Amino acid sequence: MSRHICQVAFSALDGPALRDWYARVFGLVKSGKVIFFPPGTSNIQGIHGAWEKCSWLIDAQDYFQLEFFQFLTPRSRPRPANWRPCDIGYNMLGIAVNDFDQVLGRVGVMPDQAAPQVYGAAGQRRACVADPEGNLVEIFEQDPLADDEAATSGILRPEVPAVVRSIRVSVPYLATARRSYAEALGLEVVEGRQLHTPADEAMWGLAGAEANSLLLRSANFLVELVEYRTPEPSPWPDNYRIADQGFMNIAFGYRDRSDYDDAFAHATQQGMRPNGKVTDIGVFRVMYVNDPSGFSVEMLYARKAFWWLSGFSTPAVTFRGAGGRR
Repeated sequence: MSRHICQVAFSALDGPALRDWYARVFGLVKSGKVIFFPPGTSNIQGIHGAWEKCSWLIDAQDYFQLEFFQFLTPRSRPRPANWRPCDIGYNMLGIAVNDFDQVLGRVGVMPDQAAPQVYGAAGQRRACVADPEGNLVEIFEQDPLADDEAATSGILRPEVPAVVRSIRVSVPYLATARRSYAEALGLEVVEGRQLHTPADEAMWGLAGAEANSLLLRSANFLVELVEYRTPEPSPWPDNYRIADQGFMNIAFGYRDRSDYDDAFAHATQQGMRPNGKVTDIGVFRVMYVNDPSGFSVEMLYARKAFWWLSGFSTPAVTFRGAGGRR
């Protein structure tokens, strides 16, 4: 069965402000907010005693959201001042937009933001920008999955002018990452295609970088694994936590419980380490798992009848729950 990526999560110093930026620049739709607290957060995220504000945005596609955490305790530690896009971690989001020039105009007027450099021919232009917290975002004029029926059939809100399509991941060992994301979690290897070429490294300030890469996909999303040779990537910061500023993780979304349970059992048998026991509170069934290199991945079955509560559709309401997803 083809897998589905249902979420990219951020750990932000100011979650509401960061969500507002993505809503304003890309036209994404606010779909609710929640406060998560122990014991659910300790069990699911593996962060003892975590209290956090969480809010969501939805794009044009079915069963997908951007998720914004602001940790109240423990406080998020800022990204290292010398961070580079080659350093280990989830490091760049890819968003395809309906009106490339309009989006660039919105980025260009943001405070302290230089006008981004545009690459590519008309109709296939791209640009890399940093959001207000320094997370990199590649803007695609052409949807990289535009010719794929499985992906385009998931566009259920065409009035939303953007769709989140990719994440770039700097990994220490490409073979290990392939085992985690493809063999354990079920993403498909995309043969004979690259999302980026070596020349594209200039877009995010790494001109001349040397790396090996592997492109994986779910039905709706691309995951680009990159092992840099030069410049040499920095490892995770000392005592790194997923609560620290930056991209937190991605989530695999399942549409029925049996598929979720089978996928979870397979992933853990293949070496993905869960933070605790799978949590099910009716609205969703969830657990974070970790690969041998330290990457966090959420495995989530969000029951469709309650998407208005879990931020996958509107209208949404604010609610609180100690046993909640986070």
